[in-house]
Order: sequence, then C-alpha cells, then structure tokens
Amino acid sequence: MAKPKEVLSPSDYRNYRNIRAVSVLFIVLGSIFALAGFVTAIAGTPPESRRPGREEVPTWAAALMGVVGLCGAVGGAAARRGNRRFAVLVYVMAFLYLFAFPVGTILSYVMFKGLPRYLDSVEQFRKSTRS
Repeated sequence: MAKPKEVLSPSDYRNYRNIRAVSVLFIVLGSIFALAGFVTAIAGTPPESRRPGREEVPTWAAALMGVVGLCGAVGGAAARRGNRRFAVLVYVMAFLYLFAFPVGTILSYVMFKGLPRYLDSVEQFRKSTRS
C-alpha cells in the first residue's frame, strides 16, 4: 500500500503532516475546553474556589466554552479523517485561537491556510490507493 509521502508532492506532504498534527492538538484542547465548559455550566463554581470580590463565571459563558470546545474536538477529528462535511467545525475554535498569541495564532493560521489543501490531498491519496 502506498504512503502519503510517495503520492503527494513535497509541499503537499508538508501541509498534510502539519494539518494532521494541528488536528490532534485541536482534538485534545477542544476536549478539555468542552469538558471544563460543560461541567462549569452544569455544576457552577465550587464554593471553596469562590473568593470575595471575584464573580462567578456566567452559565452562558461556560456553556459557550463547552460548545466551542466540542466544535474543535469534532472538527479536529473530522479533519484528521478527511471528512469535508464536519471538518469545517474546526474553524470555530481556530477563530478563537487567533487571539491566543503566539501559539494559538500559529495553529489557527496553519489550519485556516492549509485545511482545504489537506482535504484535497486526502482525496488524492485515497484515489491513488484504490487503483
């Protein structure tokens, strides 16, 4: 069976590797954000962590964080598998990562710039292995 490095051009293969690596990070970080967001939305802030003068995280903000994290995790998994339909969900989390300078900005830039080309490369690789 052919490997992606044998089928794709060097620049396409570099993009292929980069998007796969960033997708794993989006899956891991998205899962953490989803878990933290939904738990905070459901359970609220524990009494022992409440301090005078500090406000609680609003339920809607925690739920939004959970939804964005879920979009990142599902989109990252779909991108890694090459699923065009659900891979676009990764853009929701990538947009928010743009503001997490410098690492988040770099990850988002790689995802925004390389995802369409990566999905084309996955199709090209799948076609070459079927023949």
